[in-house]
Amino acid sequence: MHVLRALACAAATLLTTFAQVQHAAAQTAGAIVQGRVTDGLTSETLVRATVRIDGTSLRAVTDRDGRFRISGVPAGRQVLVITYRGRKDKSVEIAVEGGATLTETIVFDEPYTYNEGVTVGGDLIVGDDSADGTRRHVGGARC
Repeated sequence: MHVLRALACAAATLLTTFAQVQHAAAQTAGAIVQGRVTDGLTSETLVRATVRIDGTSLRAVTDRDGRFRISGVPAGRQVLVITYRGRKDKSVEIAVEGGATLTETIVFDEPYTYNEGVTVGGDLIVGDDSADGTRRHVGGARC
């Protein structure tokens, strides 16, 4: 009887230790953050938007359905930064559990930026004497 009790106690101890090790491994294992990015202005998916975990080198680019998947994300509070050409970046705070998969639906509603300059150059031609085909060239113009 004492032998059975000792074996039962040992088995319980092993199971408890195994569960604690599994829990600790899950806490330190990288998580998966996945989801979809849509345009808040049109409700269409955003193709080729960059989604990154701020402060890390972890990133993904959305596919034609606006979906992304990032593996190896550290547990804890993280910030997703979504970048799309011609628009301001969007930041989203997330809570990541070690070893878990977190699915986010992100509505990208940041405004367009118009900070790109355009230079137009050409020659200014004044007058056209179609009788002899000559034109008077005044010089270059920049707008």
